[in-house]
Amino acid sequence: MDVGDRKRAEEALRRSEGYLAEATEVDPHRELGVNVASRRSVYWSQENYRLFGFDLEGGIPSDEAFFSAFIRGSR
Repeated sequence: MDVGDRKRAEEALRRSEGYLAEATEVDPHRELGVNVASRRSVYWSQENYRLFGFDLEGGIPSDEAFFSAFIRGSR
C-alpha cells in the first residue's frame, strides 16, 4: 500500500467513526456498525440483541437471521 492509499484509508476510517459517533448521539441504545465494503454487520449494541431476541453470547447474527427476526417483529 502506498502513502496515498494509506491516507485515503485513514480518512475513510475517520469519516466512518464520525458517522458512528453521530448515530450514537441520536440514539445511544440502538447502535449498529456495518462494514460498508463487505456489507456486513461488525457491531451490535446490547439493546439490538434484546430488541431482536438474539443471545449476546452468540455473536453478531447473520444478515439472514436478522432480517428474519426483523420481519417477524414488524407484523
